[in-house]
Amino acid sequence: NGADWRCDFFNATEGLGGIQWDVTNPGANPCSDNWEGVICSVIGPCVVAELDLSRCQLYGPFPEEVSDLGNLTSLDFRMNKLYSTLPTNLIRLEKLTTLNVQQNNLTGSLPSLLFQNLTKLVTFDVSLNGITGFIPEAIGSMQAIQYIDLGSNAFSKSTIPNVLFTLTTLTKLAIYNNKFTHTLPEVVNSLVKVRVFDIHTNFLDGMLPENLY
Repeated sequence: NGADWRCDFFNATEGLGGIQWDVTNPGANPCSDNWEGVICSVIGPCVVAELDLSRCQLYGPFPEEVSDLGNLTSLDFRMNKLYSTLPTNLIRLEKLTTLNVQQNNLTGSLPSLLFQNLTKLVTFDVSLNGITGFIPEAIGSMQAIQYIDLGSNAFSKSTIPNVLFTLTTLTKLAIYNNKFTHTLPEVVNSLVKVRVFDIHTNFLDGMLPENLY
């Protein structure tokens, strides 16, 4: 968690919008200097545990350099202007429990490896982007997941894997505004903990989870 990731991050995002980080000083410490959006762990002198740069006017491709922060548990980049795809090297963040990139300009498909490796994810939000392709079957690997929001993207039609409806830990599942054409399978009743099931602006039929009645 040294200085390299800070300078690389700054350069990758074409600047940090309204964030004031001292990236040119090799002696600067994001933890002891209380950098905006950086939350550190108590287990070391400079161990970044959470990065909250939501609404910070970040512009540029998604900064792959963030994957150097191996102790990160929460990554929040929502409501910025990041583009490109979600980088596969995010799989290095094995401790991640929250990944929120809502309302950016991300495109491309969701990498299957992301779900196969980030098995501790509790919150996964990629809503309000331009993500295309298929929802990977590997999404079923997230056995701790409670919150999934895939709403308002450009996924291919008829591509909802049934395994999405077997994630029994889910309390929220949102796939609204994707124009999916799909028949909800009987396994949807596996969503026994779901309280928010947002599927509007699609072409779906079948029965809703019984616990929502």
